[in-house]
Amino acid sequence: MKIAIKDANIIFDLFDMKLLDEFLSLKYHFITSDFVQSEIKSPETKKKFSNLIKNKKIKIESLSIEDLGEALKIKEIKAGLSMPDCSVLFLAQKHDAILLSGD
Repeated sequence: MKIAIKDANIIFDLFDMKLLDEFLSLKYHFITSDFVQSEIKSPETKKKFSNLIKNKKIKIESLSIEDLGEALKIKEIKAGLSMPDCSVLFLAQKHDAILLSGD
C-alpha cells in the first residue's frame, strides 16, 4: 500500500511530535510530488527532507507531461486547490494510495 503525502508539513508535524521514525517505519511506501518538494524554502527543512529522501523513507515522484495534464484537469474541477495539492491528489489516484493531509 502506498500513501501519498500532501504536504511536507505532515512530515514535520510528526517530527515535532517525535513520531516521525515510528510513522515512517510502518509497512507503507510514502510518496509525494516534486511540486510539494519545491514548496520547501527553509534550508534547515530542505536538509531534513533531503535526508528522508536519501534514506529512502519517502519517494519524490515527478509528473510526466501526461500526468501533468491529468493534474491540471483536477485543478480545473477543484479550482481552490493549489498545483502541489493537485499533483499529490493525482499521485494518490494513480497509485491507488491513501492521501494523507493536514487540511
